[in-house]
Amino acid sequence: MKRKIISYIAQMVTLSLVFGFGGWALWYAYRIYKYEETNNAQVEVYITPISNRVMGYVAAIRCHENALVQKGDTLLIIEDDEFRLAYRKNEALLRRAEAELAIARKQIESNRIEQQQTQSEIAICKIKMENARKEFGRVENLLSKESVTQQQYDRTEADYLKAKKEVDIAIFGHKESLLRYEEQIGNAKVEEAKVMDCRAQLERSRLDLEYTVIRAPYTGRIGKIDIQEGQLLQQGQVLTFITNESAGKWIVANLKETQLASYTVGKEVTVTIDALPDREFTGHVESISPATGTRYSLLPPNNATGNFVRITQRVPVRIKLHDIEDVEEQLRGGMNAYVRIEK
Repeated sequence: MKRKIISYIAQMVTLSLVFGFGGWALWYAYRIYKYEETNNAQVEVYITPISNRVMGYVAAIRCHENALVQKGDTLLIIEDDEFRLAYRKNEALLRRAEAELAIARKQIESNRIEQQQTQSEIAICKIKMENARKEFGRVENLLSKESVTQQQYDRTEADYLKAKKEVDIAIFGHKESLLRYEEQIGNAKVEEAKVMDCRAQLERSRLDLEYTVIRAPYTGRIGKIDIQEGQLLQQGQVLTFITNESAGKWIVANLKETQLASYTVGKEVTVTIDALPDREFTGHVESISPATGTRYSLLPPNNATGNFVRITQRVPVRIKLHDIEDVEEQLRGGMNAYVRIEK
C-alpha cells in the first residue's frame, strides 16, 4: 500500500514538473516570439567633472560628498592673495598707460595750434615778400633813371631776398610741424594699443581672481571629492564631479545589432530597474546611436588587420522614461535595468 502511495506521489510530482517546465517553456517561447529584450541597460545621468582654471592652494572646501547643491553655490575657494596683487599691478599699469595716452593727445592738440601759427607766419612772410618785391622793382626802375643810389638799390634787394628766405624758413617750419604731427599721431596710436593691452591684462587678472571661487554650474549632487584643504591644485585638475539633476535621467540600452529592427524612434518600451523590482516603467525610444559602441572606444577595432573573429555588435539606444517624478530621486546613474519591446 505504501509503495502505491509513494509511486502515486512520484508520478504526480513528475507530472507537475513536466507541466511546469512545459508551461515555462511555452511562456519563454511566447516572450521570445513577441518581445525583444535585453538586460544590458543602465540608468544614465549627465556627470560633469569640476576642475579649476587657475593654479593655487585650496583655502576652503564648501561642499560635501553626495550633497545637493544649487546652481551658483560656492564649492571651493583657492587662495587669492597673489591674484589680488596681480590685479592691483595691472590696474596701476592701466592708469599709467591712460595718463601717457592723455599726454600724447595733448601733444597732438598742441601741434595743431602750432600748425595754425606756422600757416599764419607763412601768410605774413609772403605779404612781406610781396611788399619787398614791389619795393625792389620800384627801386630798380628808379636806378635805371639814376633817381636812387646804388646803395639804396642794394639795400632794397637785400630786403627782398631776406623776405623770400623768411618765406622758405616759414614753409620749412610748417613741414617740420607736420612731420611732428604725424609722429605724434603714431605715438598716440601706440599709447592706445598699450591702453588696450593693459585693459586686457586687467580683465584677465579680474577673471583669474574670479576663478579662485569655484561654483556649481547647475543644480545637482556632488560626487567623490579627491582634494583636501591646503593642497596645491594644478590648472585643469579634476576636483570632483557633479550630476545634473535638472537634465533628468534616462536609460541607455546596448542592443544587439540583430535586435534593432524592433527598436524604432518613438516606439514604446517597458523598463524594469533592479533597484525598484516591484514597478514597471514605460518609455519610448528617443534616439539610436549612429555607430556601435566599439566605434567610440579609445582603440576601435580594425578588422582589416590580423585574424577576424565575427562578434555580434551592440548599438546604444537612448530611452526616455515616463512618469518617474516620484522615484527620480531614487534613481542613480549606472543602475542596471531590463528593457522589453514588442516586435
